[in-house]
Amino acid sequence: MKDYHSTHAVTYERPASVSFTVIDVLPFLRGRKWDDKALAFVHTLRPSYIRVTTGEEKCDARTWRVTVHVDDADVIQSIHQEVEVGIAEGWQYGSDASRWAREVCGASPR
Repeated sequence: MKDYHSTHAVTYERPASVSFTVIDVLPFLRGRKWDDKALAFVHTLRPSYIRVTTGEEKCDARTWRVTVHVDDADVIQSIHQEVEVGIAEGWQYGSDASRWAREVCGASPR
């Protein structure tokens, strides 16, 4: 981790082992209408795909896909992104990373 301390830029080295998980993103858009302004911020995530749904989802994994959950009035309820996560010491799967985020950090990955 200290290799990345810098006043400029250090080339990122991909971890030797990775897995997959889902994280909540762009929480400031919750409660706002799904519109071109919300889409402009979803663009910042560099998604491979975008899915907007009122609840139903196909259980197919698409790395970097962003899913926007809206209600019947097209108001954003949540946004999450399917991501690749580096496997840290003591983890074996992406679910280990998600559990750590929930239990240790209070974050809410799915």
